[in-house]
Amino acid sequence: MYAGVLIDLGGAASAIAIVVTSTAAVAAARDKIILEEDSLPHKVLKGDPIPEILLTEERETELLEEFGIPRTFKLLGWHMLISFITGSLFIAISLCIWIWKTESSVIFGTLVPLVLITLSPVFLILAATVQE
Repeated sequence: MYAGVLIDLGGAASAIAIVVTSTAAVAAARDKIILEEDSLPHKVLKGDPIPEILLTEERETELLEEFGIPRTFKLLGWHMLISFITGSLFIAISLCIWIWKTESSVIFGTLVPLVLITLSPVFLILAATVQE
């Protein structure tokens, strides 16, 4: 149980770091416009189009990096996702063990499927991530 909570706290910290990084992106792009004449934000401000290659889903992180998002952004996203999934699974396993040890078989048989149904969003996120 404690491991799941601690892992979820790490995921929450990653989520906060992503929000802070994203909100700082505007200032980072502004700095690039002012200080770096050969930067993409400066060129876009002057009227040049964004290269088509950067407008694909596979290169979206690279586009964000051109505008000032740090390279750790993608790593933070993966850490947040993996922490959420593993923390949720740890908590669910701990809860099932606790129910099994402390409650009757009838309650165990009723609540364990409920825990699995409650975790279905975690499984859907995991499945969607694996398909990408």
